[in-house]
Amino acid sequence: MNEQENLCYEFGPFRLDLASRLLMRDGQLEPLTMKAFETLLALVENSGRLVGKHELMKRVWPDTIVEEANLANNISLLRKILGQDADEQPYIQTLPKRGYRFVADVRQVWNGSREMMTGESVVAANGQQEFGGRSVVVLPFKLLGADENEQYLGLGMADAIITRLSNLSGIIVRPTSALLKYLDLELDAVAAGRELQVDAVLEGSIRRQGDRYRVTVQLVGTRDEASLWAAKFDEQCADLFSLEDSIAEQVTSALSLKLTGEQRSFT
Repeated sequence: MNEQENLCYEFGPFRLDLASRLLMRDGQLEPLTMKAFETLLALVENSGRLVGKHELMKRVWPDTIVEEANLANNISLLRKILGQDADEQPYIQTLPKRGYRFVADVRQVWNGSREMMTGESVVAANGQQEFGGRSVVVLPFKLLGADENEQYLGLGMADAIITRLSNLSGIIVRPTSALLKYLDLELDAVAAGRELQVDAVLEGSIRRQGDRYRVTVQLVGTRDEASLWAAKFDEQCADLFSLEDSIAEQVTSALSLKLTGEQRSFT
């Protein structure tokens, strides 16, 4: 039995059981087609994040070319079954011409243990803090002693990491466009994270000496300002794009080990 078979998602009165591939409302079965179940699962796993139409269609019909109407029919069916939440809001939000977003609070149920997918951090059995949050912002990296030809390296590094982190399942990463206002500001990372309403902030700095670069990064929880993870990377590289890709890959690989539960799987 793989780890996913022990996982369920709960939202409102509903429970999405991955082992049985069933949707329950207050313990009662809500019949769903398999494709409708997969559509709902894709949205719930990415709760709070826009899931593009093409991304959904590729996920639900991986080996088949289908019309967009098939996806629209699944969304319509799900809306009829789910209805509205306690605040009389639909569970699934439509972003015209772009895709859909699941907007309810979701709880992960893992072997009987419940955890909010919007939580902050948890303490692992070894006493180390692990990031159990759901949303992250990667701030533009600070350049220490860089020349004017590298003025956009800090944003480029953040963008490269954002692209890779976005491929981790179960985590929401703020887009690069959300960072632009912070480019030329001397700001407190935690304050920026709270302003962007995320669970944690990834910040970093870049120092150059000749053709060698030292990049330091730190993941900080926005609620308690605790340092959840930190690392240092040294690279020798004349091509800035290669530098961005190399550091982004190393940061994502290292950070993925801090993600808990289902978040350790790559899509």
